[in-house]
Amino acid sequence: MSGKQIKEIIIAYLTERGNYSMSDDILIDEIVFNMNLMKQCKNDIKEEGYKLNITQNPDKEPYWTKNQSTIIYFMALKEIKTLFQTMGITPRERIKLQLEMKEANIDEFDEVFG
Repeated sequence: MSGKQIKEIIIAYLTERGNYSMSDDILIDEIVFNMNLMKQCKNDIKEEGYKLNITQNPDKEPYWTKNQSTIIYFMALKEIKTLFQTMGITPRERIKLQLEMKEANIDEFDEVFG
């Protein structure tokens, strides 16, 4: 689902409820941005894993650190929830919007955190 489609769905939903104002566009744009950011982070986590070996010298023992994409992912998720709450859209209403960015293969990570 494209960012434009997501924005249109949210605007239509808010308009139907009588809660849409043009000032909401800024918040909606932030939701779309954060959803795209989360998608990029998910892809990075799938490719690189949740932890990375940052050892430069292959002869030394690996030094593992948390993939920064996991941190960014959860920050973006929290921001999306906050933005929806700011616009008065509850979790139950978000389900009605069907804004999940569905992918063909949903893995265990997506089921828990998606």
